[in-house]
Amino acid sequence: MNPTETPQPFTQDQLNYRQPRCTVGTAVLWYRNGLRDRTVVEVGYMLQCGERTSVISTSGGRRVDAVRYIDDPKLMLSPEQRENGAWDFTDDFRDRIETKQVLKKWIDDVERRLDKLEEGLTIGASKAKGKKAGKAPAHLERYRQLRAKAAQLGMKLQQKVSADELQRLVDAEEAKKQNPADQTNE
Repeated sequence: MNPTETPQPFTQDQLNYRQPRCTVGTAVLWYRNGLRDRTVVEVGYMLQCGERTSVISTSGGRRVDAVRYIDDPKLMLSPEQRENGAWDFTDDFRDRIETKQVLKKWIDDVERRLDKLEEGLTIGASKAKGKKAGKAPAHLERYRQLRAKAAQLGMKLQQKVSADELQRLVDAEEAKKQNPADQTNE
């Protein structure tokens, strides 16, 4: 900035900006000049992530304090704002986040469809017995409870099993947990 220029006040966007959350140890890109310029970029690791700035250790062994995220609006104010460089997520990190979001969306869809299916079974069973729709039939409720119990015990069911088989598996797992010393190598 020219010494004769009057500094401009910060805008609300510049004052309220918060950088993305990042955990300690995350691999990041550090742009030495504070601009998205792949010719002056190093891989670094997040040492500390605050609301506005971070501390990064670069692959070259340099520790850089007060590093702003690459999209921070203050970086565009002046070269002084960029003197500590800027950081950004790696492409690999962005790909993992995108994959995680796609998988979460898929799981939510499967759970929604499963709920609809269970609801349909409940309504269908109630109509077949001439009852009002509402509470699940006893056998369906028992099966749900057994599946929940199996999940609590840390059991991973790879295939569909009958309620009787599931009961046997849950009972065996509970017995193992209650008497770990009684187990023998088979």
